[in-house]
This record gives sequence, structure tokens and C-alpha cells, in this order.
Amino acid sequence: MTKKITPSLSSDTVKPAGKNLTARIIVWVLLVCVVTGVVFAIRQRRAWAPAPQGRPAPVVKKEVTCSDRLAQCQREKGQLLVRIQEAQTAHVPARTFELSMNLAQQLTAGLPFATTLAALQSELPTQRSLDELSERLAAYTQQGVPTMVQLQQRLADLLRQQTTKAPTATSGAWYQQVWNYVRHMVTVRPTHFSNCRKDTCRLAKALQELQEQRLTAAIKTLEDVMPTTAVSQLLEDMKARAFVADYLAQFTTTQEAAQ
Repeated sequence: MTKKITPSLSSDTVKPAGKNLTARIIVWVLLVCVVTGVVFAIRQRRAWAPAPQGRPAPVVKKEVTCSDRLAQCQREKGQLLVRIQEAQTAHVPARTFELSMNLAQQLTAGLPFATTLAALQSELPTQRSLDELSERLAAYTQQGVPTMVQLQQRLADLLRQQTTKAPTATSGAWYQQVWNYVRHMVTVRPTHFSNCRKDTCRLAKALQELQEQRLTAAIKTLEDVMPTTAVSQLLEDMKARAFVADYLAQFTTTQEAAQ
């Protein structure tokens, strides 16, 4: 009878296989832990630390910044130009008003106004009233238009010349000398002007009308006086003052309407 023998693995052969499996498991676990730790550390580092900047990124960022800055500068320049134009537009009426006031004051006071009128015409080249003023008062721009007081004084001088008689040859008698002195010192002027037939009466009437600020009436009265050089020049000056009075009245009305 034959004995069956069951082969079996020796202890030396089985043990090494179990140890290898365990070692492999431990190695894999360790590797997984190490990889997980490394990945976690990398993620933490990326979360907390700023990302390193490479060379291409700053170039792109700088180009975008310069472009934006240039566009902003252009916008600011455009806004500045608009503000300058608005300031210039606001400055023109102010300068025009100042020149107009200066011209009005010079015309009122009988002062030269050539420079002011030229400056105002350059500001308002299409102003018809200024062209008419320049044409009508061309002879007065350097000397000024005589004032009402000056016109009254000149008319009074003309009247005095008409009423003062020229000295006559005096006799040796004392009473004749006294009479000539009295006639020279006493001036007789008419006081009623309803029907003036002499130049003396007309001059006196024109003077009274001037003193009453009735310039138009005085001009009409003086036109009936015998024309002499002095009378013609005085009449022309009175007409110039009348034109100035009309211009100043229109100027005042315009300023009140603008306000």
C-alpha cells in the first residue's frame, strides 16, 4: 500500500511573500500620503503667495495702461478746450460791456474816444450803430464832443459880442465918458422871445433853451441866425451833441433790456 504525501510549502518560502505584500502596501500608502501632502502644500502656496510674474505679462499690462492713459489725456484735453472756449465766450460780452461803458462815459464828458471806439468796433464789427457813430463824429474822435456846459458858454460869448457895442470916439466932455462907460458895462438882453426879428433875440432865445436842456429847440432857433464862422461851428457842435444824446439814450435802453 502506497502512502500519499501532500506537498506543502515550506515556511521559508511563504513568509517572504507575505512580507513583500505588506511592504508594498505600506510603500503605496506612504507614496499616496506624500503626493497628497505635496499637492496640498502646492495649493496652499498658490493660495497665499502671489503668482510669479513672467516677462510677457508686464509688457502687455504696460501697453494697456499707456493706451488707457493716452485716451484719458485726450478726453481731458478735449474738455479743457471746451472750457477755454466757454471762458472766451463769456469774456467777450464782459469786455464789450466795459468798452461800451467807457465809450458812453467819454461821450458824456466830452473826452477823446478814438481808441475806445476802434476797440469796440473790433469786438462788434457788424454793429451798425457804431459805424454810424464813427461816421457822424469823425471830426470829434480826437478832441471829444463839446458838452452842454461848453455849448452854453460859447453861445453866451456870442450873445455878449452881439450886445456889446464897439467903442466910439469919445469927446472930451466928462458926461460923454461916463455915458460910454455905462453903455459898455451894462448889457441889455431881450427877455421875451415870442417874435424874434433880430439875431440878438435869437441868440438869447437859443441860450435860454440850452439852459433848459432843450437842445433840439436851440438848434432850430440858431439855424435862423445869420451864419458866421462862429455860429456855423457852434451849430455843428450842437448837432453833434444832439446825436450823442440820442446814441446814449439808445445805449441806456439796450442795457436796461439786457439786464
